[in-house]
Amino acid sequence: MDINEKKSKDFHRHPWELSRTKCVMNELKKHLAVDKQSKYLNIGAGDLYFDECWKQIYAKNHETYAVDIGYEHESKNGTTNLYRDLSSVNESNFDYALMMDSLEYMTDDFLYVKLLADKVSNGGKLMFTLPAYSSLYSKHDEIVGNLRRYSFSDFKKLINRIDNLSIVTWHYFYFSLFCFRFMQKFFKLDIDPSHKVTTGWKHSEKNIITRTVVFILDLDYWICKILRIFHFPGLSLFVICKKNDGVL
Repeated sequence: MDINEKKSKDFHRHPWELSRTKCVMNELKKHLAVDKQSKYLNIGAGDLYFDECWKQIYAKNHETYAVDIGYEHESKNGTTNLYRDLSSVNESNFDYALMMDSLEYMTDDFLYVKLLADKVSNGGKLMFTLPAYSSLYSKHDEIVGNLRRYSFSDFKKLINRIDNLSIVTWHYFYFSLFCFRFMQKFFKLDIDPSHKVTTGWKHSEKNIITRTVVFILDLDYWICKILRIFHFPGLSLFVICKKNDGVL
């Protein structure tokens, strides 16, 4: 979640974030050496929800470096090192780097990915989740600060410009949300009329409504992954890249 969002005592995390966190973690564990001591970098880490879940379940021995413009200054949160921008991170040779729904905010996305790749060791992985399809770009994207959305072909062209990166796996996800956004665009509905930019939710994580929505999104995610050979669409795009040529 965005570090700048206010969390009240009644705040509940959105099913979209709960589902994305669980699904991405389950997928990452298949591509990363989670049983070894590693060092990783998370760009746009926000309130560190993903990192706390990831380290607790799969990455207890992993050293975390988190970057987010919401951090007031360079500091430390438990075992996590916090930085306001990538240029402030003097460390390098990271085993892997994560960038979830953050690249779309960068003015020069090609340069940012190149700089991020320079921080990762040879053979290391870079994982991205991205808002999908430029045709779905809306007023809501402008409100939240998104500069662009990506099709896989768009992102592949960007990665192909970086000599030492290759794509390992990819797929779209959340077809149900894609349909919802498509209908909003088709009928020219106001997607965010109140301009209330938040990932908050009115129901607790244990509430049957939340659990049902999370279940549907989880199922949606894995169906999209299974059907990726057909470029099955979704509102978001998942990509794992490897530094240097080769496959896992």
